[in-house]
Amino acid sequence: MPRTGNNDSSYLYICGALCLPVIVTLIFALVTAVCVLDGVLSMLIGNAIFRDVHPSDYTDNRHASIIGAVGGCIASVAFSIIIPCLPILSYVAPFISVGYGAAVGAIGSAVLDAADIDIGHIDVRNATKAGAVGGAILIPIQLVMGLIFYLLGARTFDRRSDDRLLL
Repeated sequence: MPRTGNNDSSYLYICGALCLPVIVTLIFALVTAVCVLDGVLSMLIGNAIFRDVHPSDYTDNRHASIIGAVGGCIASVAFSIIIPCLPILSYVAPFISVGYGAAVGAIGSAVLDAADIDIGHIDVRNATKAGAVGGAILIPIQLVMGLIFYLLGARTFDRRSDDRLLL
């Protein structure tokens, strides 16, 4: 007896239902990894700037990156709720990086301090300042990277020509 179209399509639905959680998990992991990297860079940049001015109030690069990684993991969950609202608030989107950097510094240093993990001579207030300044410095870098990815995507998905960029 020949197969009907309904049986073949049901296999596609089952495969799609099984693949969807994997795809969603991979996307969530990628977004979290990018947020953690942003947190680490915010803390490293801000801490390096302030450490040159007030060396006794700030920590070394290793501790700053640990604060950024821990704070970035936790803050990425909170900021993933804000990110879907960004197309509506596109004029404030670049400045989310400052708030994110401040949140990374505050959350990371508070969590590590509460767990009695040595984070150097930095306190929550100074970690918050370092994260915010690092986030502010990352704004132009993020804008340029966004433009580069946009141009690469426009070139990749442009089916009308093979050598020109769509602007």
